[in-house]
This record gives sequence, structure tokens and C-alpha cells, in this order.
Amino acid sequence: MKNFILILVIMVICQFSVQGQWYYRHHRVNDPLLLKQWQFNQSQTWSLTYLALGSGLAVGGTVTLITVLNNIEGSKNPFDFSDIFDNAIYTISIMPFILTGVIIMSINGSNCSKIKKARNMVLNNTGRMNLNPTLIRGPGNTFNPGLTLAVRF
Repeated sequence: MKNFILILVIMVICQFSVQGQWYYRHHRVNDPLLLKQWQFNQSQTWSLTYLALGSGLAVGGTVTLITVLNNIEGSKNPFDFSDIFDNAIYTISIMPFILTGVIIMSINGSNCSKIKKARNMVLNNTGRMNLNPTLIRGPGNTFNPGLTLAVRF
């Protein structure tokens, strides 16, 4: 059980680090402010699609889990070990879907807000100057701290 929990935590951490710079993976830019209109549209479509996928996984898994739990309460002999074992197997097999759905929803929900914020900053015609801290990806998968200065007029 400890190994299962440890592996699950490692998978969650890896999932968050993989999704950290979606704009670099998809469009090869170091800052989302450097994206073009079609790239914003494509990124928004991807994020909304994965948000719907995560919602479907989480809701479907939760409904199935509630059905299994209601089946446990409604059984005639609650101490029948075959029913207990079957329901435990169902519950254990449903939990990864719920956890995956929640992770996908949280990542893509934050990506949607980042895309919307960056789109408003880039496509807004009024003058603006932004100074943001950033990590710049260097050769050999190294990351260097830096600042992004964007002047829009």
C-alpha cells in the first residue's frame, strides 16, 4: 500500500512538471506573450478539450463509485465476503479514473486562465510595459532565471 501511494504521488508530481510550460512544448516559445492569434486559438481549444475530458473522467468515476457504494448498502448480507471483495475491487479500479480526471481538470483549468490572460495582454491595442520573472530553457535541458520585458504600443 505504501508503494502504491508513493507511486501515485510521484505520478502526480511528474504530471504537474510535464504540463509546466505547455507553450514551449507546443509552440517552441519561452513566454506565452510571444504566441500569435492562431496559436492562442489552438491552445485554448486543446485546453478546453482536455478540461472536458478530465471532467468526464472525474464525473463518470464518481457516479460509478456512488453506484458501487449504494450497492454495498443495499446488499442483503453485508458480511458476504465475495460481495465485499467484488466491491473493493470495483472501488480500487475506479479511483485512478477519478484522480486522473481531477489532475487533468486542475492543470487545464489553470492553462485556460493563463491563455486568456496572455491573449488579453498581447491582443489588446493599448500601450503597456510588462516585466515578468521567467525561466529560460537553455541547451542540455538547463533552465536559467531571467526577466521578460515586453513593451507594447
